Amino acid sequence: MTNTDTADAVATAKQVYELAEAGSELVRITVNTPEAAAKVAEIRQRPG
Repeated sequence: MTNTDTADAVATAKQVYELAEAGSELVRITVNTPEAAAKVAEIRQRPG
């Protein structure tokens, strides 16, 4: 589970990448606002 503000796509993508590098097979992000929901596609496309 990330602990970044999901609306911050750069920080969230970086944390997802770091968790994957550490061995996580599944990473959850919180989508609790319309702004966060709008960033999900960007987070998915960003490299670590």
